[in-house]
Amino acid sequence: VAAGATQKLPTSLTLHVPAEAKVILSGHPTSGTGPVRIFKADLDAGRRYTDYPVRVELERDGKLLTREQKISFAAGDQPDLTIDFDSPSSSAVATIGEK
Repeated sequence: VAAGATQKLPTSLTLHVPAEAKVILSGHPTSGTGPVRIFKADLDAGRRYTDYPVRVELERDGKLLTREQKISFAAGDQPDLTIDFDSPSSSAVATIGEK
C-alpha cells in the first residue's frame, strides 16, 4: 500500500433467501436471483457499518411478505445471513454467522 493510501479489504455479504425473493440493501434494490446472493465490495480498512438495513420481499399467495434485518459489520468481514419466511412470526427470523 502506497504511503497515504488506504488499504482496501475484500468484504462480502452472503444472503440465503427464497429463490424468487427481492433483496433491497440500504434502500437500493439488487438484481440478483436464486437462493444464495453474494454481494462483494472492497472497503477501506477500519470502515464499519452499524445497523445496515437488509430488506427481503417475497410474494406468496398474492400477498407481499417483507422481512427486515439490520446487521453490523466491518471491512474484511464476511457475514452470512439467512432470512426465513416460513416462521409463524411476523418479524424477521435471521441468523448471522461469520465465515
